[in-house]
Amino acid sequence: MKNKIFFSILVFLIIPFLLSFYIFDKPLEHAIERRIGSSTQEALVLAGMNMETILEDMFKSTIDISANPDIARLLKNPGTFSEYESQQVKARLMGTRYNYTAFEAIMDFHGFLFTSRYTENDMVKEIQASDWYKELMIHPNKSIWVFDKTNYTFAYKQPIISLAKTIMDVQTGRHLGLILFSAAEEDFGKNLSKLEGDVYLVDSTGTVISSPDKSKLGQIKSEELEAVRAAQKPSGQLVVNQAGKSYIINYYTLSQTGWVILQFNPYNKVFKEILDIRKGNIITAAVIFAIFIVISLFISYSISKPLVLLGKKMREAENKQFNNELSMTGPREISVLIASYNQMLGQIKELLKRVKEEYRQKENMRFRALQAQIKPHFILNVLNNIKWMAYIRNDHEVGQMLSRLAGIIEGSIGKKGSFVTLRQEIAYVEDYVALMKMKYNEKVTIEYDIPDDLMDAEVIKFMLQPIIENSIRHGIEPLQGKGYIRIQAKCVQGELRIIVTDNGMGIQEVKLDQIRRWLSEESDQEKAESIGVKNVHDRIRFQYGKQYGITLDSVPGQGATVEYILPRKMVAVGG
Repeated sequence: MKNKIFFSILVFLIIPFLLSFYIFDKPLEHAIERRIGSSTQEALVLAGMNMETILEDMFKSTIDISANPDIARLLKNPGTFSEYESQQVKARLMGTRYNYTAFEAIMDFHGFLFTSRYTENDMVKEIQASDWYKELMIHPNKSIWVFDKTNYTFAYKQPIISLAKTIMDVQTGRHLGLILFSAAEEDFGKNLSKLEGDVYLVDSTGTVISSPDKSKLGQIKSEELEAVRAAQKPSGQLVVNQAGKSYIINYYTLSQTGWVILQFNPYNKVFKEILDIRKGNIITAAVIFAIFIVISLFISYSISKPLVLLGKKMREAENKQFNNELSMTGPREISVLIASYNQMLGQIKELLKRVKEEYRQKENMRFRALQAQIKPHFILNVLNNIKWMAYIRNDHEVGQMLSRLAGIIEGSIGKKGSFVTLRQEIAYVEDYVALMKMKYNEKVTIEYDIPDDLMDAEVIKFMLQPIIENSIRHGIEPLQGKGYIRIQAKCVQGELRIIVTDNGMGIQEVKLDQIRRWLSEESDQEKAESIGVKNVHDRIRFQYGKQYGITLDSVPGQGATVEYILPRKMVAVGG
């Protein structure tokens, strides 16, 4: 029986299937290589590099123009320049030939506008009313990339991509005005037009800022951008579904600005040839299987009678909880099957016993975990009772300290998960510092420099307290005089930066190098002197990725600085 079944499978199924796989899947493999090979990605990367060249040149040109002393003199005293002198400045500073269509505009804060092309005076008001101008007034040291469907010149009204930057007097440090360096969007679109399918250049918000199809400018591609960001790679390929259709998206991220090139190709169009080959392969396999079934039925008929008894015995054992073993009967091959079946019954019973034991252990562990949660809740309830007793007895200082301690313990219970807002994390720090002042009195002073718009940013719970504790214990406690701790928060290129500085004793260079090496290691070996720093660093990297974490810097005798680097994620109010 074994030889017959093996021979029939070999002759009528395996060999034809292998032959059909070799005949049909080789062209399928070649089609995949032709369609989704490296050539598509290489073309996309080449287009991205051309765009990055333009962006780098725009940035360099902006720096060169803003640093020129003639521009500073022009902005300081615009009325002292004659028309001829202004034209000479324009010829020297704005007469550079670029590989793209460029526009330069320089403007002071009083309405004086100096451009490389003719511009109407009304454009000054339009510039001053723009969002990017207002943002530049708030953050004068910031460089802002701007996309606009219209230009600020009279002669050219096509879409542009601009870089805005303030101009500063090197001698006095005073901001004199701003420069708006622009490039025509069509120069970016030329690079995209060489790619197949629908191609878009989108900014960090998902807005289309360049495309061969000008009607798509200004549209939002936020869902596609989120799918690309979820891949966590600067370039690559993925498949998405839109309106019931599948698309292949090739993407490339510009390192200069973080903008993304998206290339859409319909899945069916790209894989049409592959699907046709697969269809023929399926039909062939179906024919082979049909022939095999007919032949197998003929062969199985000759050996089916002994198996009927085996099937009857197996049905009798179905409802007997695996305790009824079958007796040995029938041909040698059938007897081997019965023996294997009996052995299987024994293994099933052993597995059931093992599963029951594992379930019992799991329930025991779950009970212990629930029981462990009672302890912090019990301590919290007792502290609250003692706190109110202190208030009743007019011992407000003790009540306040107990309230602070209760707040910290309540946060550690973990009802709200691992994440809190920066506002809540600062509240934990304030509770902890208030407790520390019981020991150090006014020797420890803490101050905050946190914008209101970052107070609702997402952070990891209890990530500041270990660093504050290290600052007090190792930096400020041995210090002669008062100690100061400053917590600052800011947003840098879409990242949340939290800087904790103190004026303590600092960290010796050898110890600082040791801690830095330890933070860069993947080992979880405990080192008691820096376990809090390592714990915070590892938790941040575990939650957000290896590009985030904390960095340390210190000058012995002058204090230490710890910088947290996290992605900027805002928590909805009331969420």
